[in-house]
Amino acid sequence: MAKRVMGKGLGAILGDEAAKVNNVRDKGAQKLVGTVANIPLDRITTNPFQPRRNFNDDAL
Repeated sequence: MAKRVMGKGLGAILGDEAAKVNNVRDKGAQKLVGTVANIPLDRITTNPFQPRRNFNDDAL
């Protein structure tokens, strides 16, 4: 039995507009791909959107 699909996909909704979107890139981002970046510890901050607030220290 063939797989039954609901519609034609996202391309049918967006049309050619999806192809016109340009990716935003940071300048110098390609220089960091595949490398280790050393940054000062004071530049690291907690994620304000982290859903987990309590961590089990033993499990870590």
